[in-house]
Amino acid sequence: MPTRIAIIGSFSARENDQNGGEESGIFAVAASVLRCYVMDRKRKDKPMERTKIVQPQTEAEWLAIRKGYAGSSETAAILGHSNWQSPWAVWAHKTGRMEDQFAPNDMAEWGHRLEPVIAEKFVEVTGRKILDPGDYHIETRGIFLATIDRDQFTKERPRRGVLELKSAYYDSFTQWETQVPIPYQIQYQQQLYATGCDWGSIAVLGNGCSWKYFDIERDEKFIARMVEVVSEWWDKHVVGDTPPPADGHKSTGRAIAAVYPEPKEETVDLVGEALQAAHERREALAVQIGELEEKRDESTNLIKAAIGDAQVGRLADGTGYTYKATKKARTLRRTKKNV
Repeated sequence: MPTRIAIIGSFSARENDQNGGEESGIFAVAASVLRCYVMDRKRKDKPMERTKIVQPQTEAEWLAIRKGYAGSSETAAILGHSNWQSPWAVWAHKTGRMEDQFAPNDMAEWGHRLEPVIAEKFVEVTGRKILDPGDYHIETRGIFLATIDRDQFTKERPRRGVLELKSAYYDSFTQWETQVPIPYQIQYQQQLYATGCDWGSIAVLGNGCSWKYFDIERDEKFIARMVEVVSEWWDKHVVGDTPPPADGHKSTGRAIAAVYPEPKEETVDLVGEALQAAHERREALAVQIGELEEKRDESTNLIKAAIGDAQVGRLADGTGYTYKATKKARTLRRTKKNV
């Protein structure tokens, strides 16, 4: 099982109503200089652990640099808090067994396209000044890498802050109602560590029509534990070239298939207590799944029969089922809306 660590503290949404804007020119130069001195000397970081700035010119260079570091989303994955990537998949990417591809899709494309709109709203609400460091801007500290969306500045804080711009869709936006979801909390603390910043914000657009932002402070206790766990994982699995245990994450299955695409005409002995236990557990679960599927089908057929030639069946709470015809057959679907 991947290591999981608890997040310290809770982050609450704040809203203000001021004016501001995205700056360039002299302000951008000042911000650029400020980035070179982001580390707070009171932390007494070793020189080799100070933040370094890298500005690759192409996506190929950017991807090549990323390969040697743990990014913010990969850090969350290593700690077992990612819906998109598992520790095994991170290992496969970082050891060169699997290409680190950013597959384009509509959600990712529109998330990127909407960043300026979300940033503009953030400036309008907070009155803070922001600066776009560029698509390929990289900041590293030790094995950790951050590619931030915007720098932000306010008179109330002596140093810059990090601003992340997110889009959330469908039910995932409900996770943002009262606090930042744990995977993004981890990602953000990782970015604060990599950049040397003490504070920042996440602004999120939900379903294209709801907007909020969260101010977040640097959590030294969490960061210390994060650095310890991820560094140990990195040394053991990436530097030591030893795969972590496989888990049930969907990306693990895809990564295994990518790493071993062509089977050889060989037989491998599956020996050892762990593999024997995995075999026995898989067999037992297969029986349970079969029994549960039969019970589910029985319940489904009872509901279908009760609906008969109608299109909708209503439960006592007002929700229910639709049983409508498609080109191939009638399909029973659950609906949580009143019918």
